[in-house]
Amino acid sequence: MTLSVDLFFSFRSPYSYLALPPTLRMAADYDVVVNMRPVYPLAVRVPGFFKRANPQFARYVVLDSSRVAQRENIPFRFPRPDPIVQDMTTLDVAEHQPYIHRLTRLGAAAQAEGRALAFTHAISRVLWDGSVTGWNEGDHLARAATAAGFDLAALDAAITADPDR
Repeated sequence: MTLSVDLFFSFRSPYSYLALPPTLRMAADYDVVVNMRPVYPLAVRVPGFFKRANPQFARYVVLDSSRVAQRENIPFRFPRPDPIVQDMTTLDVAEHQPYIHRLTRLGAAAQAEGRALAFTHAISRVLWDGSVTGWNEGDHLARAATAAGFDLAALDAAITADPDR
């Protein structure tokens, strides 16, 4: 009997990225279908979250996620640029978010095709594994999407045609 699990995933969360390798192993080792549920990060979902949080919160996330990545031997570096446009000095989140809306919608479009785990893993590695600076430029995302069996231009076109889907 095939079981399913929902994985709520933020392309900005280091913990979401770090959860992917064990999730992939679980899906490979067991009769489990992983339904990716892309979500907007706290910075977008909860306005002012970082200004209300403990001042040490962001520092703790950086240190803790780095320790987890090292322990689990997962290539890791915070994305450059950050998927969220945010001034880390003032913690102000920009009104215009050119990256995260696209990334989240791409993940949702991949889930609509029922293959979002592979897509999310490929795209997240481009953001988080430290091999690319400027993940938002050039063909980095397109090559990752192709490696996961997707046509990035077709996904973008589908999103443009019906962004609320």
